[in-house]
Amino acid sequence: AHSLGTGDGTSTGPGFGSGSVGNGSTNTAEIRAPLTRPSYARTPLPEYPRVARNNRWEGVVVLRVEVLQDGRVGRVELAQSSGHDILDESAIKAVHHWRFHPAKYGDMPIACFIDVPVRFKLDLASL
Repeated sequence: AHSLGTGDGTSTGPGFGSGSVGNGSTNTAEIRAPLTRPSYARTPLPEYPRVARNNRWEGVVVLRVEVLQDGRVGRVELAQSSGHDILDESAIKAVHHWRFHPAKYGDMPIACFIDVPVRFKLDLASL
């Protein structure tokens, strides 16, 4: 499940949600353009650290990821820990190499933040 951050649009540029542009009078014109959420383009799996596998550590890391206008990843922040620092660090390292199809406001690519879950689950048959 992925969630998209929200904010208000302004006269200085598009944002998420409805926004308005002042026209010099008390009336405002509302601007609405279709918002396309970002989607995954390339998502190499994170490394499952040996110490985590040996200790049978599993978990879900949720990262707050800035998807830039060109689909590259900008900032990555830990939104929710897996409970194991080594898994959190592996997820952050991997996501920095991911690529997305950027969000769009109408036809214009825009940067935004999304929450990205990264699941670490062992295949016990392969241990």
